Amino acid sequence: MEESLRAALDSYSATLATVGSCAVQVNPEEGNALLEKLRGLQGRLQAETPAAELKHTGEAAQKAIREWGKETTEYLKQTAREVKDIMTILEDSAHGIRERDHKHTGQLQSFAGRLKAISGLNDMASVHKSLIGCASELGSYVDRMTKESDDVIAKLQADLSVHRVRLAEAERIAFVDPTTGLENKVAVSRAIEFRVAQKQVFSLVLLDLDGFKKISSEYGQLAGDNLLKQFGEELKSYFGSTDLVSRWDGDAFLVVLDSTLENAVGRAAGLKKWVFGEYDIASGSKSRKVGLSAAVGVVTWKPGETAANVLKRAEEAVRQQRSRPSALPGYFKK
Repeated sequence: MEESLRAALDSYSATLATVGSCAVQVNPEEGNALLEKLRGLQGRLQAETPAAELKHTGEAAQKAIREWGKETTEYLKQTAREVKDIMTILEDSAHGIRERDHKHTGQLQSFAGRLKAISGLNDMASVHKSLIGCASELGSYVDRMTKESDDVIAKLQADLSVHRVRLAEAERIAFVDPTTGLENKVAVSRAIEFRVAQKQVFSLVLLDLDGFKKISSEYGQLAGDNLLKQFGEELKSYFGSTDLVSRWDGDAFLVVLDSTLENAVGRAAGLKKWVFGEYDIASGSKSRKVGLSAAVGVVTWKPGETAANVLKRAEEAVRQQRSRPSALPGYFKK
């Protein structure tokens, strides 16, 4: 009975993790928030946990997922509105151009009729005077057409510029982790897929923080988020501007280096000195220091390997280091 309960709880926990990961892919900003909530609830799924608390955990998970569903529905509606607005701008511009062309076509046809009438005049003085008048009028037509074209183009550019900024901000939100300001799982996954498609040599440095859940549980989520932000800033500062530093998942960070395994291992070895160590964390009205370190897995992409496989090897490297740290090349724990 206990074995069955344990298996059921493990399955439930895995399902919550999968729901959270999928939510991040659909709507990164709200998905990350849901993932954090579900991760917190996973810790309560123990065989010895009272039935009433397990029931409360299930209800909390359902509530979090429903709230995420509402937020994501609004997010998708807003995205659809953005696209609709741009299509409306383009349609209005096209309509304006058609109206302008129609107006000028009528004016030019009238002008052509007057030129034809002039060709029937016998008095050269009258012909000369009429031609001068027509030339002046034609010049005015051209000036008006040019100005109207410039106005239409300027308005279109201004409208599209506004939406370009809004779309750029939406894209930034979609690919940036709101807690740390680093690129998120969606962004780094795309970067890895691109390198695999280009057959470009790269290495991954995966960091899984030690004891972070305990720190977050003791000091609260806000303090935990602030600690993640501090760590992310130090990590980004340590690696170069061309290296992609991201928050991979929960308390895990992933760095993509366009380098060989030897170089990546050397860079990872410096983490102990430059990134791991003491960080300030709020404790009520006071601040105290906590030590932060991580298990680190370093792998290099092999030709013909998929993105999923190289990521799996990185995760396995972290697990191996946790089980046999001293047996692995480069012992990075604090």
